[in-house]
Amino acid sequence: PLDSLLAKYPKEALYHVVHLRSYQILRRYDAMRAAFEKWVHDDPKNASPYGTYARMLIEIGQPATADSIIERGRVALGTARDLQYETAQLRAAMGDWEPSARAWRKALENDAGLASAAAYALAPAPAAVRPTLRLILGAAPAEPGARRALAELEITWGQPQAAWEALRVLPPDTAAATVWEEFGDRAMSEERYGLARDALTAA
Repeated sequence: PLDSLLAKYPKEALYHVVHLRSYQILRRYDAMRAAFEKWVHDDPKNASPYGTYARMLIEIGQPATADSIIERGRVALGTARDLQYETAQLRAAMGDWEPSARAWRKALENDAGLASAAAYALAPAPAAVRPTLRLILGAAPAEPGARRALAELEITWGQPQAAWEALRVLPPDTAAATVWEEFGDRAMSEERYGLARDALTAA
């Protein structure tokens, strides 16, 4: 069925994603690669084939191959701008923490909703590199996505006061108030009443 659909709608990304996922689930990795090549052929100026395939390769434990796919996408597209999320994931999977944090920072500029994903990916970073990650995510200007990711990391690393310090410098607006309120509620549930008071007062 997918072959028929792709013949009729060669640029429909959803069908290509299902095509790739089907082979991934079946562990038919040669066929998955062929499905990726078909997608690139059908839609050569789209970043999605490279990003989707790279993410799947990371999932199945092939970060080196994913790296080559991202590089191929960068060359083919003339930019890696639309592959920052995949680059960030890849660098974290390979233990390249600083490049990963820099890629996450760029990805978060475009989509603040990736904050939890960024924090999850960077959380295993060893203590020795954490100050550098803090500098990258906490650099000016204070952006909601980067600051939320930093706050999540600080909580994970056992530094709730630092988490609030990361968030309190956000420019005061409706979006920041929502972030502060969420943090205050979380602090309250964890019985960190001083932090909860500060965050809810700010909100």
